[in-house]
Amino acid sequence: MLEVKGRASVFWVWAAMGALAIALGWASWDWFRDGIVLRMLPLGLVVSGVVFFGFGIWKRMDKRPALVVDDKGLLDRTGLPQRLIAWNDIVQFRLVTLAGRAPTWLAIDLVDPDQLISSALYRTGPMLEVFKEKYGTPCVIALKALDIEPHRLLEQLKADLRQYKR
Repeated sequence: MLEVKGRASVFWVWAAMGALAIALGWASWDWFRDGIVLRMLPLGLVVSGVVFFGFGIWKRMDKRPALVVDDKGLLDRTGLPQRLIAWNDIVQFRLVTLAGRAPTWLAIDLVDPDQLISSALYRTGPMLEVFKEKYGTPCVIALKALDIEPHRLLEQLKADLRQYKR
């Protein structure tokens, strides 16, 4: 069983996005004096910022592992919603590099990627389609969110795939 902790740096991304949205909403409050409809824009920015900032704090305080690998499959808790990918649904793991840099994504090639896209929750289907076009699979995990060396993770996942795939 492999458990990979999440990286605290993810907190800063969400907190920064939240702070920026709050600041933009607060600063634009005086711009939209007339009409309730136009007042909703800065209010929406502030509320969204509070939600983003709260999500960042929640991710920072959450001590559960971000990635859990066991005999059932791979549990990805790096995004929303969390998902369990069974071993029988996985073809292979690979690292994706962009512009010759260090690996930035862990790509999980699936037996039926369209099934994952069609069962996506929270209207994430279009985003998964973009991942499929860009990376060849809709199932990618940001390595920035994981506290492990990417090549070590890849080797461990390949070994677990050989062990558990039925």
